[in-house]
Amino acid sequence: TESAEARHLLDRQVDGLMRIADLRGDSACFPKYEFDGKSYVNDPAGKDAPIWYGGRLILPLVEYWQISRREDVKTFLERLVRHCTASSSFIKPDGEVERGEGWWGHLHGTMDMVTGIAEFGRLAGRPDLVAWAKRVYDWIGRTHTTRYGWVADVSGGRICESCGIASRFRLGLALYRAGVADPFGEIDRHLRNQLLENQFVDVSFMASQQSHQPRTDRQVYSGLDRMIRGTFQCWGTANDLIGNDDIEGCGAGGGVQGLKLAWDAQSEWRTTNEGDELRVHLLFNRALRGKPQPPFTSAAPVAAQLWSELPYAGRVLVEARQDINRLALRLPDGSDLRHVGLRRSLHRGTIPAALEGQYAVVSKVASGEVIEILFPLQLCETVERAAGKDYLVKWKGSSVFSLSPAGQRVPLYSDRDTALSSSAPMSQPRYPW
Repeated sequence: TESAEARHLLDRQVDGLMRIADLRGDSACFPKYEFDGKSYVNDPAGKDAPIWYGGRLILPLVEYWQISRREDVKTFLERLVRHCTASSSFIKPDGEVERGEGWWGHLHGTMDMVTGIAEFGRLAGRPDLVAWAKRVYDWIGRTHTTRYGWVADVSGGRICESCGIASRFRLGLALYRAGVADPFGEIDRHLRNQLLENQFVDVSFMASQQSHQPRTDRQVYSGLDRMIRGTFQCWGTANDLIGNDDIEGCGAGGGVQGLKLAWDAQSEWRTTNEGDELRVHLLFNRALRGKPQPPFTSAAPVAAQLWSELPYAGRVLVEARQDINRLALRLPDGSDLRHVGLRRSLHRGTIPAALEGQYAVVSKVASGEVIEILFPLQLCETVERAAGKDYLVKWKGSSVFSLSPAGQRVPLYSDRDTALSSSAPMSQPRYPW
């Protein structure tokens, strides 16, 4: 909005950060967990905090730099980034994240830091920083992430924070913008599986909520189940919703961030030799907006309505609300790409769909035309390793319908087998026209 008051507050915040930073040669860092207004508190005692703690500031500072274009902020960012990527040994040459006690090797915080470094590398013309960020992304993916979305909270940990899944999305999308990663298969699998299973929906497993008198912060009181419903777990495991007995509030925000990141990245407009292309990366029911026209940057009329029968069946309908030169739909992992059919309401019959990699491509879509894409969903099994244990995972397309061994308290995917064997439920449009 170009608010002068908001800009003033941002300027003060950034100036304060640059003032309290510890300058070390050509690097800068925030060496402790807490600054009391005058100096850093000696916590952790006798050593610096892990670099992700202050390094998480890099991403918002990059966003501020893009707004302000201040050269002193860019120079400060270069010093922060240099500390994280060159001065510190926290990240190893292959991208490994250092382990330690407690939250030392926190992967959620580390991935947010790495996202800032990837964004700075892209915007500052530093491909070496993008490559550094990609190594961290790949290492966490190889060693602390399953195909269905369990992401360890710390290096060597057993807990899956919904915040960590969101940070995985955030970093993958930053690397996509830099042109070095395709995160959409992973985002689709993680969102459809562990992230949704991490949400508190059926809370009947909770003990009866009897209020205590007097109410205190440490005692259970009535209504807690209603407060929790709809939020996201921060202490889940690879096969159980309950990994620890308490509930940590940051998971609620982290889960919603994951949904929002996927929602915002679902589709994009690209320029091709055939004209403007509407590229849909994630097949969730949605009214897809047209390409914004100046002076607008985001607002635009609806270009198409997407209806998906996933995860029940490989069938997607797109109703065009305007002419679209080129439509590309990414089929989920686990689709049988050998038998992808296309039906167009303005043509007769079913024909093989044109494929470019994982995308089904349709040219010259007319306003009012209905496009139908049909693709079989494969049934398969994989063995996924999480926190030193192997799990047998059964898939239908990109959705899990069985995981064993099952959790002991609130097992994940306990009702998926029945649900995924049924047909897609009928529903009313979310957004009436």
